[in-house]
Amino acid sequence: MDLYFVKRPLVERYAEGLPEASAGAVSLVDRRVLPDGMPVVLGADMNPVEPLCSWFRHLAYLGRDPETMRSYAYVVLRLADYLAFRGRDLLSATEGDLVAYRRQRLELRAVPIGPETWDRESSTVNGLFAWLRKAGHLTHGPLRMPKAYGSGMFHGMQVRHLALEQYLFFRDVGLGGQRPDGEVDSAFRGGFPHRNRAAAELALMTGMRKREWSTVLLPELFTSAELTRPKDDHPGGELIFAPFDTHRIGGVFAGWLKRRGVTVGGKQDIRRLRNRTRGVRLMTTADWAHNSVHHAPPAPESKLFRPDEPVLQGRPLRSGIEVPAFGRSDRWPFDAVRRPANVAPAHWVAIFKLFPGEWNMRIRELLMVVLNPQHPALLDTGVDLGRDPMDLRTMPKFLSGFRTLIAWTTQESLGPHPLAWTSSDMHRFLTSKEDADRSPASLRLYAKSVRLLHKLSPALTGGGLPADPWPGRTIRAIANDTRDTSELTTPNIRPETWFALVVCHER
Repeated sequence: MDLYFVKRPLVERYAEGLPEASAGAVSLVDRRVLPDGMPVVLGADMNPVEPLCSWFRHLAYLGRDPETMRSYAYVVLRLADYLAFRGRDLLSATEGDLVAYRRQRLELRAVPIGPETWDRESSTVNGLFAWLRKAGHLTHGPLRMPKAYGSGMFHGMQVRHLALEQYLFFRDVGLGGQRPDGEVDSAFRGGFPHRNRAAAELALMTGMRKREWSTVLLPELFTSAELTRPKDDHPGGELIFAPFDTHRIGGVFAGWLKRRGVTVGGKQDIRRLRNRTRGVRLMTTADWAHNSVHHAPPAPESKLFRPDEPVLQGRPLRSGIEVPAFGRSDRWPFDAVRRPANVAPAHWVAIFKLFPGEWNMRIRELLMVVLNPQHPALLDTGVDLGRDPMDLRTMPKFLSGFRTLIAWTTQESLGPHPLAWTSSDMHRFLTSKEDADRSPASLRLYAKSVRLLHKLSPALTGGGLPADPWPGRTIRAIANDTRDTSELTTPNIRPETWFALVVCHER
């Protein structure tokens, strides 16, 4: 038996040289819907070998990948050759023949195959005989227990997921030494139930790596070894956040350690556990305006502005209305400034939820600077933005420009910090927006955002853009805005309009 594969382009190329009886080979391939890559087994007389060819067509109609069918073909051809050596074929094979074939593949070959390879082959053999029975070629299969034809190894994890109620029962009863009714079980023979419950919660609820988790509760070993942080990518320790219930359970264990007077390195210092892991603490931020309590990491501190510093300074304000502080990281409502009638209330508040990670504080610093260009701390850095603060009506566009820039740099995998961005990156950014047919006004906005990141670099925590991508060029030149701004673009009021207004005023 010889193995071939369907290739329609070759059939089309050599169709003219085929005998007259085979001239319709192309139409036959199309009529039978034989996909490229389907195996075809031919005998010595160059006729299809059945039922193998029908099985391969069955697999092709099921949508099997050509590479998958190719591997199946080699498996069944090896089996067919072995059965022919024993004077059998696929339809007359017995269980003894198949068991002997398995032994030959796993033990008697010069280089036996491994259990995983045999499991793949046995799965193919079982699939073939299952189809032979279903198609009516066999009344019953040769194997009494087809599943036992493999190596018996399980290559995947046999995981049975626990329901929440089951896990809580396991944590409190199995690990914590409680009874199902919540009472303490005096017959519990496990040691350190508080530690067990805390360890289980920290392992499942915080996503800690194995190395971190295995050292987080070291003090209960009562060793005199000095506690040191793991030598990983965070030499200063990594802050790990836990849900509130996990934090509470960890606090119970920490309190138990303190009452027992745990000594580490010769000193009674339970704080070392906190500093070592940074994971028993939980920073919670209550957002009562949205009637929710969420957990968030503490915001980094700005090098210029205090968290309690008001964001509106040096301008007339409405009395009795609170001015947001710089440390507020969700939104800054500007209700303390009288809102023009043509500005929607939604445009009179700066929202920072769309600025991820460290960009939250960076965008607050940028907005704080343009709103207060004469701030003493800003002037000390040598940055001069003039005396006039930014008009609050332009604030939504100001934030929109930076959102667009951040989205593009994230898509290009440039990193979250402007220090890693180059001038060529910013050139590509503006070019991509030009190719997207953005208006000159939008291009000017994006260029201003990029240039502001460089100009305010001394005032930003961690620095800004290291170089001006367009030195010596104006914003209009960068945006290719060639309009003549010296001409008045506002249309004149027609006499019929202004004359009627004058007449109405005189009456």
